[in-house]
Amino acid sequence: MIKKNSKSIELALKNELLSRKNNKLVQMLRLIWKKPERTRNEIGKALNISKVAVRNDVERLLNYGLVREKTPLKGAGGRRPTPLGLVPELFYSFGIYIRRGWSMLSMLDAESKTVEKIIFHEKFENAAAGLNFMCSQITKLREKYSIGDEKFIGTGISLPGILDQKNGIIISSPSFKKDKDFELGSFMKNKSGSDIVLMNDADLMTLTENFRGKAANMSDFLYFTCGYGLGIFLNGQLYQGHQGGAGEVGYMQLDRTGEKGPDGRNGTLCGIRPFSMLPVIVDKIVKDGGATKVRSYLSEKEPGVTLSMVIRAAKEGDGLSLQIISEYFDLIADAILNLAYIFNPEAIFLDPWTAECPQVTVDIVRRKMGYYGVHNWRLSTEIVSAEYGMEDLSEGAAILPVIKYFEKLQELQRQ
Repeated sequence: MIKKNSKSIELALKNELLSRKNNKLVQMLRLIWKKPERTRNEIGKALNISKVAVRNDVERLLNYGLVREKTPLKGAGGRRPTPLGLVPELFYSFGIYIRRGWSMLSMLDAESKTVEKIIFHEKFENAAAGLNFMCSQITKLREKYSIGDEKFIGTGISLPGILDQKNGIIISSPSFKKDKDFELGSFMKNKSGSDIVLMNDADLMTLTENFRGKAANMSDFLYFTCGYGLGIFLNGQLYQGHQGGAGEVGYMQLDRTGEKGPDGRNGTLCGIRPFSMLPVIVDKIVKDGGATKVRSYLSEKEPGVTLSMVIRAAKEGDGLSLQIISEYFDLIADAILNLAYIFNPEAIFLDPWTAECPQVTVDIVRRKMGYYGVHNWRLSTEIVSAEYGMEDLSEGAAILPVIKYFEKLQELQRQ
């Protein structure tokens, strides 16, 4: 039985929100949530308010039981600044990521700490079966931790493919190949009683890198995934296109004489070098008796070659794996150079695993970027392995309902 909790942010701030006496409190809470360990001085500078106002407002939040003081920072002397954090049990959010054959579910507390993360290897017949399963797992976690409706912020869901993120519709996703135009939002609303936030996986990796990773202080960057999705972050905002379909970089045409791609044109990136085929190519070589370390990783449990096996072998110096990955990235580098000319971003991020074998991934792209702005234009774009990737998508998805929640609170103040 899920218990009803007596306190929530809305209840604690009810008088403040309705009277609009202090429109900085929600902004203050959001700042502390987005970047834990902020001090009073940092909050004052970020919100452009006086030390006295910050002191009074923080005292209010402490009295409401929404914020807590943490261990004072080490200093050279005098009074040491005390960082602030949200009370961890203030609220909880859930995040789901589903791919064909495996999925992840994460539960985060108010400090964005992972309370639970579960990986499943279920093969769902369709979207309804997969979502029913995930809803049952969320119910179990809510019961385990006695999370009532007041502390249940909501659920974020991420999938690969083409999504109508605004209306919560799966247009086409490899996670559920049988389902087209599936109304995920209304389905989850009926099952869980709460709204969900839906986001494409490439977009979510981009947002997570900005929230928690190496792009935290960047306003213009791209995230190039090896699924050939492109996350676009411009002028401090995630850009998704007017229909939410921006970033399908796999359909960039690189060679008019190359292989025909899914859209019928010759020479697109996904037509010439579909990344999903990389482990398939290595698997065939193994079966044909080729010499590679990958063979030693195969087992009864994993009889077929996976991308992680190829990456592991490359990291250990396997010549075949290094050669095949480098062939892929030689073409990927052409696409990235084109993107740099179009967007002129501060950085273009690659999947985190590229840091494990940079000589055949990051280094190849950086060499190709030597052509960028050679006419003394002083153009500069950094090529970086990201900190957050596919393995972090369920945690990233759990951030989405919190973002929406704070937007809702700020909207209450404006009414």
